[in-house]
Formats: sequence, C-alpha cells, structure tokens
Amino acid sequence: MNKNILKVLFTLLITFAATFSILARNDDVGAVTFVIGKADVVRDGKKMPAKPGLKLQNTDILETASKSTMLVELRGGSRLKLKNETRMVLSSVTGKEDAKLKLEKGSVFASVIKRNGTEGFTIISPTATAGVRGTEFFFAYGKKDDLWLCVNEGTVAVTGVAEKQEKLVLAGQGVFIEGKGKVSDPAALAWTKQLNWNMDPQSGQLEDKTDINSAYEDLRKHNYD
Repeated sequence: MNKNILKVLFTLLITFAATFSILARNDDVGAVTFVIGKADVVRDGKKMPAKPGLKLQNTDILETASKSTMLVELRGGSRLKLKNETRMVLSSVTGKEDAKLKLEKGSVFASVIKRNGTEGFTIISPTATAGVRGTEFFFAYGKKDDLWLCVNEGTVAVTGVAEKQEKLVLAGQGVFIEGKGKVSDPAALAWTKQLNWNMDPQSGQLEDKTDINSAYEDLRKHNYD
C-alpha cells in the first residue's frame, strides 16, 4: 500500500473520529419538562432560559432561582426535581441507564428507574457520593457544606469522603453528612415527613416548601449517630 493511500486512510480516520466525538457530545441526554418561576441551562458558558421541551446535553448546568422549581427527565426515564436556588451539572449521561450528576448547591428530588443489578445512577458532591439502585430520594445541602439524604423508595448507597465506607439507606431512612464527609447511621428522620415527593404537574402542587433548617432542629432533639 503506497504512502498516498495511507495518507487518505489516515485523514478519513481522523475525520470520522472528530465527527463521532461531536455527535456523541451533542447527543440529547434528557429534556426540561416543567418550570415554575425562573430557571436556566448553562451550556458552553452561555446561559439560556429553561423552557419545557428544551433538550439537554452532557456537561449542561441546571440552575434555579429563588421561588423556582424545574422538572427534568433524563434518557432512560429517570426524573429530577430541582428545588429553588439549586445548581446541578449533568456530568455524564450515557446509554439508557448510566448517569453521573454533580450537585453543587441547593437540593434535588430524584426518581430513578430501577437498574439491573448495577449502580449506574450516581449523584456526587465534594463530601459524599450517592449510588442509586432504583429508588426515589432527596439530596440537599444544609448549612455550609453539610448534606442531607433521605430515601422514599428503594435503596441508596452513600459513601462519605471522611470514612470511604458505604452505608445503605433504605426506604423511610435518611442520613446527615457533615461538612467533612462523615455519614451518620441511617435512621428515620422526622423532618422528612414534610417533603413533597410529587413530580407530576397534573397531580397537584410541585413546589417543596420544606425548610432545611428544620432538619437541624430534628438533629438537636435526637442523636442519630
């Protein structure tokens, strides 16, 4: 095979790889389905209003303002409800089952389609990682870098950076993750009964008005460690 043919083949290979990379990056990984108040999607440094039907891509940043709520459905059917003043990054959503999301501030409800024996759906923060096994759960920042996680259905495996030991949180349980990454033992948390788990606009109120400070009042009354 002469050098000219090799050059042509090499050029074609590079072009195909570049094209595939662009297509993969621009694949839709979900969509905004409902918005109350003001919400935005930041893509490649540019902010655009989050409106129902807006297609989402990997690395998109989802933001909600005060008194705002945004619903999102990801590829594969898993759903998210971002509360007010929340910022979340769609770090990597691949295939129909795998998703890695980064919660940078605020709080989110998630309803995750059950996986076949894997933990393909993960939400990360600087101090803890939540590996989901098909469930409905709430993940929220508290004061400073504290985190709270509670489960409505299914199971969530939580790992704090301070201990690197996985703790399984079952339905009806929650954990407190202090700023340094130490995870409390799973327990029933009284304040979680106030949470609004609804993600269907046709089924009633969507906004969750739970004050996360009530979680600290509950913590002072009980010893969950």
